Amino acid sequence: MADAVVIDVSNEDFQLGHEATMAIDAKKPTLCLSVVEDWSLKIKHEYFFGARYNPQTVNGVIQDFLVHVREMSKARRFNLFLYPHQITYLEITAQSEHMSIAQYMRKLINMDQQLRRA
Repeated sequence: MADAVVIDVSNEDFQLGHEATMAIDAKKPTLCLSVVEDWSLKIKHEYFFGARYNPQTVNGVIQDFLVHVREMSKARRFNLFLYPHQITYLEITAQSEHMSIAQYMRKLINMDQQLRRA
């Protein structure tokens, strides 16, 4: 099974969009390359990466993506003490989002990062 996915979406295609969605849904970092536009300017998701390329830049773009994928896989453990009402909130909210508490907390951090970048 692949650790990441690279797709050339220069020619828009329903099948390619479907494959990108499936890869992202499987939590695979997905790079969508295009000679036309950088899709990351329109699509915001923690596993989606987009880049515009040309024949001279494509190797560097892919290498940068693979370095980023390697860094993403280096997860670190972090312990945290929470009050019971905070744990209850996380359990209920994470369950309603169909994810684990850890996934939900990572989602909150990623959302906060995106807000601060904007």
